[in-house]
Amino acid sequence: MVEEKNFIRSAPLMLHSMEVHSQHFFAMTFARQLILSLQAGIFIAVGAALSVFTSVGDIARGPAALLQAFGFIVGFSMVIFSGAALFTEINVIIPMSLLSMRTR
Repeated sequence: MVEEKNFIRSAPLMLHSMEVHSQHFFAMTFARQLILSLQAGIFIAVGAALSVFTSVGDIARGPAALLQAFGFIVGFSMVIFSGAALFTEINVIIPMSLLSMRTR
């Protein structure tokens, strides 16, 4: 019998996961944080370029939109799989770490 996994997390568990992630990020050196941030920017730029280059030409509107979405997915997937630090992620990590320190 196949065991089902429940991927739904409770709010306290999710907050704890975010706190652990923020502690891991802030334990890195500034140089490492900077490199991860630049890496994320490069990956998003590659995804945007791929999105534009694949949808240019005499393509109908529907397939062009699909190719644009594919380019974005490729860039964002590279960020996720590499562990790079996206700016929007940092905007969540900083307040989360400040709130977790305040509640202690």
